[in-house]
Amino acid sequence: MKLAAIVMITVTLTVIATIPVPAAAVAPMVLQTKNGVDAAATNHVIPVPALLAVGDMVLVCIEFNGITGGTTYPAGWTQVTVPTTNTIEGVCVFRIIVSSDAITSITFTTTNLVADAFVEYQLAGATTVYRDFLGASGSSSSPDPPSLTISPSDNVMTVAVLFFGFSAFCHVTVYSSGFTSNTLASPDDGAISARAAMSTKTETIGTDNPGIATLSASCLWITHTIAIGGPAAVTSTTDLWLLLLLIFFWLLVFALSEDADNPIYIVTFSLFTAFLGVLLAIQVDIVVGNSILSVFVAALAIFMLIRGVFRVVGD
Repeated sequence: MKLAAIVMITVTLTVIATIPVPAAAVAPMVLQTKNGVDAAATNHVIPVPALLAVGDMVLVCIEFNGITGGTTYPAGWTQVTVPTTNTIEGVCVFRIIVSSDAITSITFTTTNLVADAFVEYQLAGATTVYRDFLGASGSSSSPDPPSLTISPSDNVMTVAVLFFGFSAFCHVTVYSSGFTSNTLASPDDGAISARAAMSTKTETIGTDNPGIATLSASCLWITHTIAIGGPAAVTSTTDLWLLLLLIFFWLLVFALSEDADNPIYIVTFSLFTAFLGVLLAIQVDIVVGNSILSVFVAALAIFMLIRGVFRVVGD
């Protein structure tokens, strides 16, 4: 019995020492930004940040300061949002850099001559993009980014995107409440009224509704809310589960030994075993291995409970 206990302690401590407990998912991080404004044209050549690394994400948000008449988007880039029109038009696209990429710029082509303004983030650790698609639009000095819901909740970088201009020269004076990180706006050059801006907030959300931003004057505006997530957390055994299993195996060693034939002890062990089986069975991230283990533990709990009841009745 003592030998069995020593073996069980050694095995369990070895498991605790050698099985890593993964860290929680981490929200992406902005490495570089880029912004600009261009005079009216049909070919809109947008430079991207230099020194892009494999796995980086580039997010480009561009405002067209008028009706485009139709837009052709750069090949290999994914639309985060659909084009939203309010006399002005705005859209965001992204690309995750791979080893064969040698990108220095991307080109949007519009049917009509329109000016543009753009803002960009280069992001590290970005793997997932949640989007609001349709956005919101209006004409005032108070652009209001739409609510965004993520299911299930995730640790993300939420981006509030603002496009504005055309009807007046204006700029952002106050960003949405809480969205004060990585603030970025296209330059005010005094000649072109096209403007774009965005800012971020790192958070764990299910739903977020960014607050109203403030412009220096009333303008036509379009807003979008985007959330960008990092690598998914790896499902693995945690310290808590290892502790529970340690207690379980300790109790099992004593319950099956001749020195621990006390019926009350056996009933206590069976109840704990049943509790552990239920926990294993109801995990949200249940896997086949846990399913099999929960069935085994449940069967053992029933066996030990029956044994304990017979011992109590027998005594």
